[in-house]
Order: sequence, then structure tokens, then C-alpha cells
Amino acid sequence: MESEPASETEPLLSNRDEDHLSLTQFTVLAATAALCNASSDMYVPLLPTVKEDLHASWLMISLSLILNWTFSGLTGPAWVTLSVARGRLVALACGLSMFLAGTIISGLAASAQMLVVGRIVQGFGESSARAIAEAIVTDVYVQVDERNEALAFLSSTYPVVIICAPALGGLVGAALGWRYVFAILFVWGTIQMLSLALLRETQPRVAAKSSSSSATDRGRVSTGWGLLSRSISVRVVAGWAFNLSANSLAGTMLSLYPYTLENIYGFSTQVSGLIIGSVGFFCVVGGVCNTCLHHYLDVVPLLRVGMTAYTTVTLGLAVVTALFGTDAVPYLTDRGNAFNTYWFSTLVMYAFQLLWFFNYPAILTVLLSGLGDEARALVVGINSGIMIIGFGISALVATMVARYFPPFGAPNVLYGLLSAWGAFGCCDYWIFLSGSLPESDAGLKNAAALKADAPAAVLTYDDATEDGDEV
Repeated sequence: MESEPASETEPLLSNRDEDHLSLTQFTVLAATAALCNASSDMYVPLLPTVKEDLHASWLMISLSLILNWTFSGLTGPAWVTLSVARGRLVALACGLSMFLAGTIISGLAASAQMLVVGRIVQGFGESSARAIAEAIVTDVYVQVDERNEALAFLSSTYPVVIICAPALGGLVGAALGWRYVFAILFVWGTIQMLSLALLRETQPRVAAKSSSSSATDRGRVSTGWGLLSRSISVRVVAGWAFNLSANSLAGTMLSLYPYTLENIYGFSTQVSGLIIGSVGFFCVVGGVCNTCLHHYLDVVPLLRVGMTAYTTVTLGLAVVTALFGTDAVPYLTDRGNAFNTYWFSTLVMYAFQLLWFFNYPAILTVLLSGLGDEARALVVGINSGIMIIGFGISALVATMVARYFPPFGAPNVLYGLLSAWGAFGCCDYWIFLSGSLPESDAGLKNAAALKADAPAAVLTYDDATEDGDEV
């Protein structure tokens, strides 16, 4: 009884016990997860240079980006499934190895076709980074409050890549050539591969056993999917859908906003780049606000506040678009009103990103509450894949609509798609929070306590059972 107060004051990052990650381990996980975004963020500014150097069509160059996003999103759950059977570190090492192979192919590509192949292989490998990093965090931090705080810290590192990676890629590409960007990614990936020695295995069954038979591994994988199928609820699906809508909002904004700034508002490329880069700052602010307010509110009330604010912003934007239609933006973007329109657009973008990163840790914490180890890891993997696919597809759709339907114009496409995705997110908001969550964290904490006290009897399956029967 006397040990409980001590555990409450234990810092989030500590090397004193296995219930926390050390600062070094957390840094390794954050840097590894950042590879998932850096691979494309460093590459995007170089697309015109790559097109000219390889004498390629815009279609092939676009495919090198779109297919990377697609395969990265689709293969995230597969890597998590492998981590359930073989362990988090083994799966992460395999994923990083494939990432390094794809980086070599891309950097040495003599044709656009070979570049596309390399980027696909990269996508296969890089998807393991974020999914397994988040799975490791959820393995270690069992308590609801600590898990929310840890996920908030981890997700706050992602926007740093949004801020730094495009600028770094552009500078390196301009000074040394686009192939050196892949050289930097190769060095980065190699460092992360070597840094795996600093991490410990957190997959409970693999950590508890030094060896296991292949039959048991197959049973373990099937057991994980069995647990997942039994754990899927309306709340889980709504949470996935909300994350999809929010990341699709981000893809829509980041694909169309640079064009809008330069061609409609008349900003230079340098100023436009700074404005886009500043988005990452507000993402970090959202994560920090989540961490600070969590000291005063439980996860569930915190989520209600955050999603209510998100809903208010999205509904407001949807109403404005519905009232004014396609005539609103041409009027607002008149040269005399361009400055006011710019501020309106920028504030909307900042608000979306801040609220998105404010809500994400709490949403993921609620989704994972009460799930077993295997099911929890698979939920994280599927969530990561859904988000990547949503970002890539929405960016493609927004770009294609703006290009092939010029009467609508990029600003109208921007506001229209933002409103559509926002309305979709509002529907998920009501489904996610409508009577399915407690008013406090009591229910979530009870589930975490059950897992901590009796994981084998309550939330997992016996190692010897391959048919998924409960113990």
C-alpha cells in the first residue's frame, strides 16, 4: 500500500524499472518513428529536380511518392503481426533492413522505373517504424494516464520532421544533388538499426520466453487476430475513421496550400515554405497542450473537450462553405482582400493541426484500453496504416481535382474538401463519444489494472492454444 504513492511520482522517462522507458530509449523510438515521415518529406522538394535528371514524366515521379505512401500504409499491420509472433525488435530490424535496401535502390536509380521500385521497397520497410514504435510505448506504459502522456510526447516529435525535413532535403538537393538525400536517409536508418541494441523486447510473450516453436508462433499470430476480431467495436472503428479523416485533412491542406499561397495570394516560394513549415510548430503545441491539461483532467474529459473544439471548427468551416459556395473564395481572394483571406486560411490550417495533435494521444489511449497485448499492437498497426493511406490518397485527390477541374480553383477545392472531411470527422465524434465512454478514467484504469494483475488469465490466451480458446 505504501508503494503506490511512489509509483505515482515516478517520472515518465526512467531507467529504474521495466514499467518505464529511459530517455535514451524514448529518443531512439522517436528517431526511428520519424523515418516514416522523413523519407517522403525530404524527397518532396526534389521532385522537379528528379524529373529533369531522370528525364521522366510527371506520372512516374508522382507514382514514386503515391506508391510509397500506399504500400507504407498497407504493410503497417503486417509488421505488427510479425512483431506479435517474433517480437517487436525482430520485426523492427527486418523493417529497417528493407528500408535501407529501398534507400540504396532509390539513391542509385538510373531510371524513373527503378526509382519507383526503390520507393515501394522503402514504403514496405518504413511502415514498421511508426507502428512498432507506438506498439512498444503501449507495451511499456500500462496505466491510462502514463500511456496518454507518453503517446503525446511521441506524437509531438512527428511535426519536428514536418518542419525540418523539407528544408533539409531542399538544401542538400540544391547543394549536392538529390541522390545525397537518400544517402542521408541511409545513414539515418543505419544509426537506428544499430540503436536497436539499446532497446529491450517488450512483446510480453516473446520477452517471457527465450525460444518458441514455429507452431506456437503460428498460433500466436492467429491468436492475435482472434483477439482483434473480438475486440473490434463501434468505438474502435469510429476512432480509426476519425484518425483517417484528420490525416486526410492534413493531406488535403499540405498538398493544395502551397499552390494557393504562391498563385492566389502571391507569396514567394521561400515565404510559402516558411508558412507550411510553421504548421509543425502548432502540431507540437497541440501535443504539449494535451500533456499540460492532462494534469488537471482525466483522459476521457480531456478527449471530450478536444473533440468538441475540433467539431466546432469543422462545422464552422462546413457552414461557411455551404453558405457561400464557389463564389465565396473568388470574392475573398480579390487582391484587395488577399491579406485577410490568407490569415483566414492560415488560421484554419493551424487550428486543424493543433486540435488534431491535441486529440490523437487521447484517442489512441481510449482505443487501446482493455485490449490484450496482441490485439492492442494490431490496433496500433492498423491505425498507423489507415492514417498514412488517408494522407496519401487525400493529397492525390486534392491535387487531381484542382488540376483537372480548374473552374473550381485550388482555394475552393481546399475549402470544399476540408469541409467534407471535417463533417466526416464530426460524425465520428458523435459515434465515438455517444454514451460509450465513462465520465472519468475509472473504467479505463480498471481495465489497465486487470491487465497488470492477471494478463494471462484475463486478457491473453494460453501459449499452447492455437484455436484461440480462452484460458
